[in-house]
Amino acid sequence: EEEILSVERAAALYRTSIATVALHALPIPLQHVAASDSAVKQNTPHAIEKRTAPNPLLRTGTTVAVWNEHQQRDAALQSLASLVIARGQSLLCCTPHRVRIPALEALFRGVAPVTIIDRTTARGAAWHAAVAARMRPGVLVGTRAAVWTAPPTLGAIVIDGAESDDLAQWDADPRYDARTVAQWTTTHRNIPLIFLSHTPRVIDWARANHRVELGTTPPYDPAIIDLRHHWRAGGHGSITAEAYEHIDRARGAGQTAVLLHNR
Repeated sequence: EEEILSVERAAALYRTSIATVALHALPIPLQHVAASDSAVKQNTPHAIEKRTAPNPLLRTGTTVAVWNEHQQRDAALQSLASLVIARGQSLLCCTPHRVRIPALEALFRGVAPVTIIDRTTARGAAWHAAVAARMRPGVLVGTRAAVWTAPPTLGAIVIDGAESDDLAQWDADPRYDARTVAQWTTTHRNIPLIFLSHTPRVIDWARANHRVELGTTPPYDPAIIDLRHHWRAGGHGSITAEAYEHIDRARGAGQTAVLLHNR
């Protein structure tokens, strides 16, 4: 009964159907593919010919790839670029934050030719870059606006940070969501679409054709503190004595304690 009430409350809050909320609330297991043993560690073009196992990320349809460490994401991006370029095709990588473009450029630079699609550069530069990208296979890097660049050689699209709300343009015309545009393009071209995320959205998780974990999650045992007991005992605020003990234990071990208040 409590679970049904929770689903009904969530449906009322988000003004959607109960069935939609129930679908997204159902746990869908990950496909535990040893990506690090097959494709992720093969970062150089000459190593592609020796590899026998197919890359679990380069499959037709939408793949949600969950990473736990930044090294896993970077290795996966380099591997995707190497494989797509080896096929004589181009890889489009969209990121929600412009500040990450230089890091992606440096990441791909040793793997394949990189073209930056950034509409905030000098007038006409983004257009000339898009035209140049149609002439040769390479890696196209840009923000959400780069998703409209689809050269004939396009072999796959990667949405880095696929959980970010910044991938949707809602404050100007035309209003669009880069994830939706990417899904339309990949479906029309029959090419792979990869959502790279540390915390994928439930809607992407539910609609994905494939789900891959790029690394194992370290085991943990969360401690849940009921603040009602704290307040009934005369305590104040939201940090209990038990929380202080966890903080002191982390500091004593030379570690960091992170407090998240309302997100």
